[in-house]
Amino acid sequence: MNRRTKFSLAVVGILIAWATAQAGTSSPEVSQALAEIEKAYAQVPGFQAEVTTRHQTQESDVVATRVLTVSKKFGWKIVDWVGDQRREIINDFRTNYVYLREQKKVLKLTATSPELEQEFRKPVVELNPVFLLDRNSLRLVSTEEFEGEPVYHFSGTTTTQMMQRGKPVTVEVDAWVSRHDGIPRKTVEKIGNAKGTTIYRRVSIRPDLTAEDFQFQKPQDVAELSIPLGEAETVAEEEKTTGNTKSN
Repeated sequence: MNRRTKFSLAVVGILIAWATAQAGTSSPEVSQALAEIEKAYAQVPGFQAEVTTRHQTQESDVVATRVLTVSKKFGWKIVDWVGDQRREIINDFRTNYVYLREQKKVLKLTATSPELEQEFRKPVVELNPVFLLDRNSLRLVSTEEFEGEPVYHFSGTTTTQMMQRGKPVTVEVDAWVSRHDGIPRKTVEKIGNAKGTTIYRRVSIRPDLTAEDFQFQKPQDVAELSIPLGEAETVAEEEKTTGNTKSN
């Protein structure tokens, strides 16, 4: 496998995580709350929010804040900063751009199959982690407020694996979901000693978003690395089947 393919698969692994919701049943109270937030989110054409994430392990504690913009019809994008470096991720459900403005570089990832286009849609359709939880574990902890927003507080577990060959792990999840729009306001995920917290603030509904908001126009002085994801997946499957690994 050459260096480009290895890099491609690493990027795919970062972008695509497979979550498996196990079959089961919920209590009438949980089912009613799920139906309420699902109906509320169905009425949202798009939104924008300031999202703060915190990843805690025994070795590190990392906090980052970014602006997330989502359109169910046209795509999603993220703008964040690391120090004085700005990074933009723009996705129109077929092409994903990672633009490093100060470094004058952009990574273009193109989905070449319907399955990969579905993966690009996951940040929109699977925004609410509650619907990925094992229904046998899912419970409604309480009805409360989070920073003035009426929310349902759910808890439960799910099983996640990176790609299809990764080792499955159990994730414990708490989620505080708005009763007004079905958008999470806070989620806490625990895997062993690791803990991830995501908080959505300054949430605004955006019916005005258009396809142009999710198009990337590459400046002339920006270097582009382009990777067709379907091609990388095909190479990986061939090597898995034959047991052969090519290197340059």
